[in-house]
Amino acid sequence: MRLTVVLAILLLALGTSAAQHPAPTPDPATQEGQLLQRIADEPDLSNRRALLEEFVASYPNRSAAAWAYEQLMDAYRSANDPDKLLAAGERILAIDPGDFTTAQTCLNAALQMKKDPDLVLKWTETLSSVVDQVVHSPKPDDENEAQAWETRVNNAKMAESYSESILYEAAQQTDDPYKKIELGEALALHNPESEYKVPMAELLFKAYVRTGDTEKALALGKETLAQSPIDVEMLLSLASLYRSKQQPEKALALAKQAIQLADVQETPEGMTDASWEPRREELRSFGQYTEGVIYATMEKWTDADVQLRACLPGITSPESKAEILYYLGLANYRLAEKGQAQRASDALLFSTQAADIPSHFQELARKNATAIRSKFQIQ
Repeated sequence: MRLTVVLAILLLALGTSAAQHPAPTPDPATQEGQLLQRIADEPDLSNRRALLEEFVASYPNRSAAAWAYEQLMDAYRSANDPDKLLAAGERILAIDPGDFTTAQTCLNAALQMKKDPDLVLKWTETLSSVVDQVVHSPKPDDENEAQAWETRVNNAKMAESYSESILYEAAQQTDDPYKKIELGEALALHNPESEYKVPMAELLFKAYVRTGDTEKALALGKETLAQSPIDVEMLLSLASLYRSKQQPEKALALAKQAIQLADVQETPEGMTDASWEPRREELRSFGQYTEGVIYATMEKWTDADVQLRACLPGITSPESKAEILYYLGLANYRLAEKGQAQRASDALLFSTQAADIPSHFQELARKNATAIRSKFQIQ
């Protein structure tokens, strides 16, 4: 099952979970009971919310307060007010420290409503602490109570596994590589064998590279491939890293392996053939791109030309396309110098195209185009 599908199911389960705190029975002889009755009778949602807020302000320590805060959490979610929702969740947990459903709801709000990785980390830790308390609570001696306890413990464990999907989703959501690293490392500590370990590793690998921590990236890449040797994306990521570390032979071997695996890999579970084929082509193109650039740096011009021509249609990044065109121009220029004069026109075409794309190859491509025109007398 694809991770996004798993997450959707967990979110659905969260949204439809039953209330944890039963509605109180109002006592009309007390002011508290009268207020509870007004809340029960109020059809207008905004008025009901105001009455609930009045109740928790007036009776914060009453047994019905947790129920009222739970109702307010639903109201704040409907009103798209995550700050008040989270504050209400904290009040519930102060009253009922074992309420893992509330902690789970707050974790979801941290991701979906606040989109805040720091809050995701905070509520992941909170949920884990709540679940730990439930799991290690004493098992009742009474058979019926023991059965209910086992159900609660199992539900708590399921809630905690939900946090793994949230950490992964939050890492996908943020553009900050340092936050990705915090989230990825939190998942590793939370559950080293999580089903999200491999996809999170791909995000974490790129974050390490972006922050300059290539040694951690290298170690993570090797560890991931030791456990999942057919991970095409990690093979390509590691190939790119070796290429940047000036280790072309290692990079080339990994890129070739990735292309071979992409060619024979069956449609992954949860994907259709129609969606997998473009992804397969994207992976193959990136592998050929890596191969081609490495061949060019090794001055294997014919091999570079073959691979770079093959990958060009499948590469969409302007910077990568500029690099491919630059090296295609250079490869054909060198081949024309070696006697394949018919390649001069292609060398000029590719160099001119590279010069038209803003990138750090632009000026080099312009100079090459000028040199080709002069050397081969092309206008």
